[in-house]
Amino acid sequence: MSSLIQVREAPKSENPGLLLLYGAKKAGKTTKLGELDNCLIIDTENGANFISGHIASINSLAETRELCNYLFEQKQKGKTYDYIAIDTLNKVVEWIEESIVIEHNNSNSAKIEYFGDLAFGKGHGMVRNKVDKLIETFIALSNVVILVGHNKLASALTENSTLVDPASLDLTGKLKNMIMAKCDSIGFVFRNDDNELQISFQANNALEAGSRSPHLKGQVIPFDWSNIFI
Repeated sequence: MSSLIQVREAPKSENPGLLLLYGAKKAGKTTKLGELDNCLIIDTENGANFISGHIASINSLAETRELCNYLFEQKQKGKTYDYIAIDTLNKVVEWIEESIVIEHNNSNSAKIEYFGDLAFGKGHGMVRNKVDKLIETFIALSNVVILVGHNKLASALTENSTLVDPASLDLTGKLKNMIMAKCDSIGFVFRNDDNELQISFQANNALEAGSRSPHLKGQVIPFDWSNIFI
């Protein structure tokens, strides 16, 4: 038998290694991150000022790279975090988009104001590549990476249409699809009628969510970490 083939008597993993959480602002996502043991929260929007824990306040892409270098140095010393949470991914993507404009304008006489102005969709491809590399960098630094994002509300595709553009992560199409395909689990965070924080891994026509983990697949559950990482 080829060494490339493994015979597994049980699944290699049950818990998500790359978890995407998205929902309305101030729903309580950041507060829940503060309850997770040995979790480094990378705060990009000054949203973690009211919680305790291991928090890195990051205000630029340069500071993000500086933090990654530090974490790699710590990993070589055997010091790692069980979880790394990027809160929010939307802001990091914004920094990457801005960096592409700056890099282009610094090396070209024809200036642009928006990364999408690059010909043939090149700018969008560059954003996807840079975001993917950044996520992979954090995956190399921790067993579990949590991406936190803002949501885009569900809406009709056209006026008077019964077709719905589902609630999803508030990023552009191909980038959003790449990130969602990469994640092991995608959870929509919301509050129910009793103001209790819930998380849905149940996809439907009005919501993008789901999970490869059997215990999360199709579930709508109270947002408790013990329900997610068993």
